[in-house]
Amino acid sequence: MTRPAPAPTEQDWEGWQRRRAAALRRRRSRVQPVGHRGSVWGLWNPPAHRLSPEFVEWMMGLPEGWVTAVPGLNRREALRMLGNGVVPQQAAAAVRVLLSGAV
Repeated sequence: MTRPAPAPTEQDWEGWQRRRAAALRRRRSRVQPVGHRGSVWGLWNPPAHRLSPEFVEWMMGLPEGWVTAVPGLNRREALRMLGNGVVPQQAAAAVRVLLSGAV
């Protein structure tokens, strides 16, 4: 019989917040600026509060227009392509592991 995990403490929560803030700072330092979208809050299209493909493209670390500038691609198709893609940093890490023979 397993025992339930103890409830998180205030210290656990503060530690998680510090780690999250540090991760966000590292991420921001590695990617291109948001550019014409203005800020991270540009992720929503204001009238309908829908996810913006440009924001997803930026979060994945892709160059601006990599998917969103494809002629004839609508918002739904762009989000589908971005959602089915692999973040380039994840792919690079997988290739490094495979080439190192650590698997």
